[in-house]
Amino acid sequence: MAKKSSKNIFGFLSFSALIIFAICKIIGILNKYLELGINTGMLNTIGTIFLLICVLWSAWTFASGCKKVWRIIYFVLLAIIILGFVFGLNIL
Repeated sequence: MAKKSSKNIFGFLSFSALIIFAICKIIGILNKYLELGINTGMLNTIGTIFLLICVLWSAWTFASGCKKVWRIIYFVLLAIIILGFVFGLNIL
């Protein structure tokens, strides 16, 4: 039962991220042609967080079944990605 619940949560997050990014793109097009000046920064950030959660979770399900080296690589990349997101760094 837990697996079905987690699939529903991550499916919801993925679908929500798609909707959010579609809304941001539509607003961006409207801003470009109609010069509305609507800011989509926070909405875009929420969509990015949803996608990061989904990608990091699915990467962990893969890495947890692999050897220890791959789990260490996962945690190093996880730390870089989280620090990059929080501090706005583009390391990778």
